[in-house]
Order: sequence, then structure tokens, then C-alpha cells
Amino acid sequence: MGERLDKQVTIIFHITSNCNLRCTYCYQQHCDTKQIIKLEDAKKVIDCLIDRKLSKSTPFDALVCDDFDNVMLNFIGGEVTLYMSIVNDICDYFFRQCLEHKFYDLVSRSRITIDTNGTTYFNTDVQDFIHKYKDKLLFAITIDGPRECFDKCRRDKNGNSVFDKVEKAVKQHFSDFGCETTTKLTFAPDNIQYFFESCKYLASLGFTHLKHSIDVNYIPDDKFLKEYRQQLLKTIEWIKVTHTPLTLSALEVEYTKNLQICTCGLATKAGFTIDWNGDIYICFRFCEDSQGAKKIPIGNINTGISNTAFLEQMQCRNFNNYKKECLDCECSSACSVCPADSYYMYGDINKPFQRCALTKLEAEMSKIYKAKLGK
Repeated sequence: MGERLDKQVTIIFHITSNCNLRCTYCYQQHCDTKQIIKLEDAKKVIDCLIDRKLSKSTPFDALVCDDFDNVMLNFIGGEVTLYMSIVNDICDYFFRQCLEHKFYDLVSRSRITIDTNGTTYFNTDVQDFIHKYKDKLLFAITIDGPRECFDKCRRDKNGNSVFDKVEKAVKQHFSDFGCETTTKLTFAPDNIQYFFESCKYLASLGFTHLKHSIDVNYIPDDKFLKEYRQQLLKTIEWIKVTHTPLTLSALEVEYTKNLQICTCGLATKAGFTIDWNGDIYICFRFCEDSQGAKKIPIGNINTGISNTAFLEQMQCRNFNNYKKECLDCECSSACSVCPADSYYMYGDINKPFQRCALTKLEAEMSKIYKAKLGK
């Protein structure tokens, strides 16, 4: 979707699909498997990056540019922190290889990202990793809001609340790292009525920016949209009156007539995803456990790229399937053009995945938000 602002390559290590929670809105379905990524496969990915940096040919030249100057090592699950030892080994190997090849720019600029449910935060291996890589780590603990909101959608596999444990983790992370603490929150029909209270609660913890989204599996109905609108209006007014330093991701977006086609980084050779089987994907959303649908790998780290037909299909995505009203829409820049969304909803990466009413509502609220807060 256009030119990269920098020369970053993102490698997503899908460590496992095993998870100790059963969040109702999660798009990942296979939570009981014990499969984890093989360290040797992960090392091969890093070796590939080093070879590209050396301008050597690799089986994955179509996915990784050779002029990158930083790498984002992104670890996802399942729950990544259940397997911190292998995450640690992968990171150690990456930075060690960079140093051995004197790629000091990669050492200084590269970062690590982990999204976690926070339940294992105080485990020794998790704490050791956080403090070891604190200068490079973006560590996001997911907390949807106060207990009444959190417990609606986020419980362990036995249905028990984990709120106290997660809240304690968030508070400790703020105490240790302050403004470096981030989160994301998801709203669905079961918890949308708590949006305003969630914003107030998270601001009280110290968050200054909330990355929130609506359950990707759900196309909102009129009842949901009405509630969401009321919650947003209450939140905007509260931020204005109290001068609370809080920004909301969906309202900070610039809504314009600028529909774009997503090719999952293929146009800029911005990286790829590897899972526990060593399979390679252009995006983690096409992995096996995403919404229980059939996976679409493009190859394997041990055998190279094999699914060239899918690569070509992705590279040829265009606007042919979009109506004129979509192309002319004043807020089309914020529409989901994600091929995975289309695939899971309709079985076709080229069929537009449309949540028009939701996008238009957020565009309307964004104008009110910016006008009231002088943005």
C-alpha cells in the first residue's frame, strides 16, 4: 500500500497457537495444540535476512528487500510468553549474527514486539527477557477495561477470571517502564456498553493512547452502532471537559477519498510470517489457526517458495470488484482492504470486505473528536 516511510522489514514469528485464555472474539481457533516453532527454522529466517543484507540471493528475495536498515522481530501466538525461552534464543541469535557481520545499524535500529495477555508477566523467564531487552522491546499487555468489561470476553480455558492478574501486570509494567507501556482493546456486542468506562479506567492506569478495534469477525448491526456512537460521544466529551491526555486510534485516522489495495507488503518486500511448521506466509492472518479456515502458505523455510499462483493473485489485486460508490466514498481511506478479511468472510481475497456503516460512523466521530479537541 504505497512506499514505506523507512526501510524496515518485519518478520512475524508465529510461535504457537497454544493459549491459556479463551477470548470470545479471538480470530484464532486452535488453542489447545502444543506445537511450537523450531529454533532451527527461526535461525534459517535470520540467516536469510543476513544474506539479503549481504546482497546474496535467497529463496525469499520476492519477500525481503536487500536495502533494509532495521528489522522488527514480531512474536505472536497463541500466548507467546508461554515459550519465552525460544523467543529469547531467537532474539539472541539475531543480534549476535548482526554483530558478527558488523551490521551495527541493524543492532541499533531493530526492535522486538510482543503482544501478551499478561497472565505470565511475573514468571521469571518473562521478567528476565523484559529487562534484558527493555531498550528494544515493545511489550503490549492486552486489557479491555475494568473488571466488568474485561470478564465479558477474556477468561481462562476453565471460564475463570484473570483480571486481577492482568491488572497487576499492567500496573507493574507502568511502574517499571512508564510511558513505554502500550495496550490494545477489542470491542464486541458483549462489551461495547463499557467503552466509555474502559477509556476512563485505562486512562487512570496511565495509558495515553488506546488502540481499539471492533471484533474483526463481526459486522455491526444497527443496535451495536447506536451503542458505539453513544459511547464515543460520551468519551469525547469527557476527554474535552477533563482535559485528559488520551487519544483514540480510530478517531485519529485521516478519513479521505483514497481507497487503496493491500498486497501485504509484497510491493515493498517488507517481510513475511513463519509458523511452527516452518511454513511461510505473506501475512500471519493466512496461517492455519486464523478463524479455523484453510491456511494459505506460500512456501516453507526449508524448501522455498512454492505457491507462486497465490503470490501472483495477490500482486494482481485491483479495484475491479469495488463499486463506484466505494471509490468515490469520502472515508474510503479507512476501509478494510485486507485480503485475509475478505478470504475469511467470503472465501475470496478479491471480494471487498465491507463494514461501511462502521467506517462511516468512525469517520463522523473523528470529525467531532477533532473539532471538539482542536486537532
